[in-house]
Amino acid sequence: MLIQRDDPLHYRDILSIKRVENWLSTATIRYPDVLMVQHEVDVATSEYADSDLRIDPERLFRRFAAGATIVIHNLERHMPELAALCRASEVVFSMPFQTNIYLSPPHAQGFRTHYDTHDVFVLQAEGSKHWNLYDTKLALPLPVQKFDKDRDIPGNVSQAFTLNSGDFLYCPRGLMHDAHSTDDASLHITFGLLGKSYSDLMIDTFTRFFAGDVAFRRSLPPGYARVGFDRQALRADLVALLHRTAEATVMIDDAIDTMAESFTTARRPAMQGQLVARLTETPVQLDDRLVARPDLIWRLATCEAAKLTVLVGGCQIDLPAFTQPAIEHALCGQPFHVKDLPGDIDDAARLVLARRLLKESLLIPVEPGEA
Repeated sequence: MLIQRDDPLHYRDILSIKRVENWLSTATIRYPDVLMVQHEVDVATSEYADSDLRIDPERLFRRFAAGATIVIHNLERHMPELAALCRASEVVFSMPFQTNIYLSPPHAQGFRTHYDTHDVFVLQAEGSKHWNLYDTKLALPLPVQKFDKDRDIPGNVSQAFTLNSGDFLYCPRGLMHDAHSTDDASLHITFGLLGKSYSDLMIDTFTRFFAGDVAFRRSLPPGYARVGFDRQALRADLVALLHRTAEATVMIDDAIDTMAESFTTARRPAMQGQLVARLTETPVQLDDRLVARPDLIWRLATCEAAKLTVLVGGCQIDLPAFTQPAIEHALCGQPFHVKDLPGDIDDAARLVLARRLLKESLLIPVEPGEA
């Protein structure tokens, strides 16, 4: 999917060449968080990094001017705008996102023609880059089905276009592609979706099922690898076991819940303001308007009959089970008045719950007149 906007400043609030240069010039960075690539040229790490792999900005910029592309991995860990972009997308997809940043000099190509094993969204932040798309050699490859330059030979170009500043491209996994900058330096964000496949869910489901059934835990018969071994009995056993796997469907929901919980607890929430909230007692009134922190990723888990646990990142917030309707209402993403929190709770409990969720930085105040 290609979106050409004719709006050069569309992504400028997220990232610019100047911001990247400032970060590279002032931060202490080591390889492989930053590396350099150049089409058909082996750029040695020693050309831009010290013996301890710390990046030397002066040599990095000199090698950039000589034609190499600067690649920055996981810049969302350092820039809040990119972190917010990841969180907003993770809320929609329920899958992790990461960013790779590519800063190329004019008339440069970083990587040879290849495909990726994850879906990518390309945000052209500054400058322009010409893209060539080829046929898909392998539809929806899994992470273990990586590109092989000797095996995966691209065919004819199926589509060619130029991404200008502000443009967007969705490139699904498996689609062969290459790109090179034009007359100007190019900065683009490759926004990667580290998705889960049906095979991942099935593996988790069957792993649970196999662990609970001794028939699947039996060892293979001795000598099964010998030449001349009679496989007839082994084959019959395997067919019988495959028929029994239909019973694993009862564990599908457990596997989905585990995958969802792992996703939720692995996300890094936005905690700006939490330190101040913990140091100061924020007065809360019943008429106050609050709202969940934008793009908050959370999940409820019932640990025991009387206790409810809110999972947010690596944190677990334990609350009484009877507060569940109020919590779901408070964290749904719509502004609300404290007095309108639903459930079998009185106004005093509503105030206590609102203060707790504010202190945990799950809620933020809505200023008077604010949409």
